[in-house]
Amino acid sequence: MTDRHLSDDRPQTTCERACSRRSVLTSAAVAAVSGLAGCGYQPGGGELVWNDPQRIASSAEVVASDGAVFAARNVSGMRMDWDAEEWIDAEETVVTRYTPDGSASTIRFEPQFRGEPVAVGDRVYVPAIDGGIAAAAFGREEDPKRWLVEQPSPVRSIDIGDGYVFCADENEAVHCLDDDTGEQQWVHSVDETPSIAATDDVFTCLTIDGEEIRCRRFDPADGTELWTATRSVPDANAVSMPDPIVTDRSIIVSVPGAESVYAIAVGDGSIRWEKPVETGRDRPIIGGNRIYLHSEDGLAAHDLESGEQYWTLGDGYDSITSTVADENGIYRYGNVPDRSGLRLYSISPEGDRRWDAPLPDDLDQVDGLFLIDDVLVVRAGDRLHGMRSAPGNRLSVLQNRR
Repeated sequence: MTDRHLSDDRPQTTCERACSRRSVLTSAAVAAVSGLAGCGYQPGGGELVWNDPQRIASSAEVVASDGAVFAARNVSGMRMDWDAEEWIDAEETVVTRYTPDGSASTIRFEPQFRGEPVAVGDRVYVPAIDGGIAAAAFGREEDPKRWLVEQPSPVRSIDIGDGYVFCADENEAVHCLDDDTGEQQWVHSVDETPSIAATDDVFTCLTIDGEEIRCRRFDPADGTELWTATRSVPDANAVSMPDPIVTDRSIIVSVPGAESVYAIAVGDGSIRWEKPVETGRDRPIIGGNRIYLHSEDGLAAHDLESGEQYWTLGDGYDSITSTVADENGIYRYGNVPDRSGLRLYSISPEGDRRWDAPLPDDLDQVDGLFLIDDVLVVRAGDRLHGMRSAPGNRLSVLQNRR
């Protein structure tokens, strides 16, 4: 995940940009579609809304949060420090933020990172490569790094609450840090490798001990254990256990091998509902008041509050990348009934196909999907492409292509 290069970080000139014939045609197509807007034409789902793709490192870790996509990478090598007017040897984390209109801004700070970054608003948190957490923020003119907390054990995962930063380490412990200073507030040993999740006022920790799944809720302020919910699951697989998901009223637990997904009440740890599904390693997906669960019959939509199943995506639909969702439905890339070839497509919360479209000519692969506001960001190798997530008033040119 480290790029080695010599860089002076200055913007590329027009002549330095690699401008392929297909990218020129794609930009022209976006401009043409924009021009048709005044004639009553509204672009459809899957059509490009960014004039140009954004280039990222092929090794970058990409996450979406709070209306932006963030791409983080490690950089090693010499670069120009323009303030000191000298070349320096850098071992840094470089994070670029992309907004729905396709604009980008970049920060860089030490040390390098390992694992998945977390972003909230203009703040970024990364597991430091030698242990601990580095916190940085966009908009800080002098130094984007806010603080660095070093720990002897590598950090497995990070999540953010209201004024707190939580992390799970590889030494079977969970930590709570002050978001402003990085000062440790409390730490708990949990005996097994933990998975964590948080919202503004809820922090929960999930562990598996043999055949027993234990979910704990802690008070973020002082670390008091508020309750523990325990279940016996003979076939649970702790190695590939995804982090739980916290909503306003529930903690969603999905454990590979357990063949079930269940919702625990945030208030008292009681079981609100449970559904028998073949979870595999796929994490449940939440969009609006729906939770989408993977099963051997396909992707199924359930009510987030009651667990009631509404529909299962029918035969002929599949996905070869991650599925993302919002209040308007789900978004995938794969096969669609009555269409030839792989396509981007969206299904409404009621189970109806909202739109489908082949990839634009400038794209020949999809490695990941991300949602930021009304833009569907498609990762394709070392490029990010911004596309429309909503259907148009009439079928688009792409949707008419079978």
